[in-house]
Amino acid sequence: MNSINTYTTIEAQFSLLSEEEQKQVVDFINTLFQKRIPLTENDKLRLRKFIAIGESELGDVAEEHDHYVYGTPKKHIQQ
Repeated sequence: MNSINTYTTIEAQFSLLSEEEQKQVVDFINTLFQKRIPLTENDKLRLRKFIAIGESELGDVAEEHDHYVYGTPKKHIQQ
């Protein structure tokens, strides 16, 4: 199962829980993060490469976030 399918499955199941159950899930996830060992510099480098920080050929990614993520029209037309 790829990460997109995993997130979709989790979101669908999460939405079926009551508000109190959702809070319990969020609290549990937060405790997992609190116990987590801090990232090493190598971990951070691998994470940056994974999410491609600074490696995009698109110069307006942040400015046109909605366009690239949601397909909305671009706010600014490049000339």
